[in-house]
Amino acid sequence: MEGKEAIIARIIGDAEKKACDLIENAQKYAAEKKSEAEEWSREYSAAQSELLEKELQEIVDRKIIVAELDARKNSLKVKQSLIAEARSHALVKLCSMNKADYIKFIGRLLAENCDEGDTVILSSDGVINSNDIEKLEIFGIKRLSVSKIRGDFKGGIKLAGKICDKDLSFESIIADKSSRISAELAAELFPREN
Repeated sequence: MEGKEAIIARIIGDAEKKACDLIENAQKYAAEKKSEAEEWSREYSAAQSELLEKELQEIVDRKIIVAELDARKNSLKVKQSLIAEARSHALVKLCSMNKADYIKFIGRLLAENCDEGDTVILSSDGVINSNDIEKLEIFGIKRLSVSKIRGDFKGGIKLAGKICDKDLSFESIIADKSSRISAELAAELFPREN
């Protein structure tokens, strides 16, 4: 029996050694897989962190752009409001000229803009009348006439002509001048900061 027991003991010993080898190999394999998983986790975490950082920066950049655009829009609204106010103030100032200056100004407008035989249309503000226009030297020289009907505009005159009509109302003159000098006006009202 001793031989039998020795064989059994050797089989059990071989089995225990094989079991120990299997356990050791399984532990090595598990340790390698754990190390690989930890490495993958670190790389994945770093990549995700980098992606999140980029995405966060893009969000911040977009927010900055939107904020700058909003600031520019608000600034433009304020500038447009101030320019509109300046135009309104200029209109009030022109319309409130004393009669002598008003007539002189209209005389200059006529001299610079009228054509032979034009009809002068006076504004509805009633500062000057047809007699005032007829006394101007240019009236006779250019054979002008004055319309019996006043125009629905504030300040200045309009010319109805055979070739073309001309809007010389104060609103039109201010709009024309302000569009020509709007860049200069904006630069003067709103100097750029360095």
